[in-house]
Amino acid sequence: MNGEPTYDPYGGASETPREQDATGYSPGETPSQAPIPPPRSPGPGWWTYWDLLYLVLFAAPASLLIVVICPAVLLGLNFVFEWGLDLAAPQVTTPLAIVIQLLLWIAVFAFIYAIITLKYGLRFGPAIGWTRYEGRAVSYFSGGTVVAISATLILSFLPKPEDEAPFEALLRALLDDRISLALMGTFAILIAPVVEEMLFRGFIFSVVDRSLGAAAAVISTSLLFSLLHGFQYGWRWQSLVVLTAVGVTFGAARAWAGSVRPSALMHAGYNATMFSGLLFASDHLEKL
Repeated sequence: MNGEPTYDPYGGASETPREQDATGYSPGETPSQAPIPPPRSPGPGWWTYWDLLYLVLFAAPASLLIVVICPAVLLGLNFVFEWGLDLAAPQVTTPLAIVIQLLLWIAVFAFIYAIITLKYGLRFGPAIGWTRYEGRAVSYFSGGTVVAISATLILSFLPKPEDEAPFEALLRALLDDRISLALMGTFAILIAPVVEEMLFRGFIFSVVDRSLGAAAAVISTSLLFSLLHGFQYGWRWQSLVVLTAVGVTFGAARAWAGSVRPSALMHAGYNATMFSGLLFASDHLEKL
């Protein structure tokens, strides 16, 4: 080794060769005098449960602010321009609800993006799980159709509530309003699956998966997924149970593929099937 540069695993080859004996230290050098290599960089790190808490603390007031501002703006515009809108009509409340939901998702997405890219210095797509996957997109989308049909069949064997869920009543009121239906369908099939899967099976799933494992991540995100949609279905236990099972299938697809894209495709297929079924069988709405 004499006369040859020594290799430092943290810094490469040293500029000045050091003679070493069989112990690995230079002659006359004791272990306490040996140079200590600098610690390895811990890397950018990943988001934690604290960041999930920050997300909740951000989303709660942001939701309240958006829910208050949007109707106030519409009310002001209706007064100034004398549009004569019936602000209680479904043809007005539905587009307004879609705008509110869209703005809320934009705010949540921006917060998640900032946490991942600015706080931890990670590339958003690979970090959130929006990566390549095995299999064909049409297969996952079709899988969502199968899940929707299965969920409907399961609900048919459960006790059927007497009153309509808010979501069902809204669809009945909008059957003659094609524009509102088109807006709702576009949001439900193209936008909501992507954003919701990035939130549940991307941002939240990753934290639970790293700490408790994939099974816990699948179950916990499915429960949260069901609760988020509880209001739309009148908090019926039948719908909550089935929605949890639906979330488990989405989570299982995400865990198996190692990517959020398959679960987003399944989610889109599920929503497309359910929405189409409700439209073409409006007189026989299934309880979901």
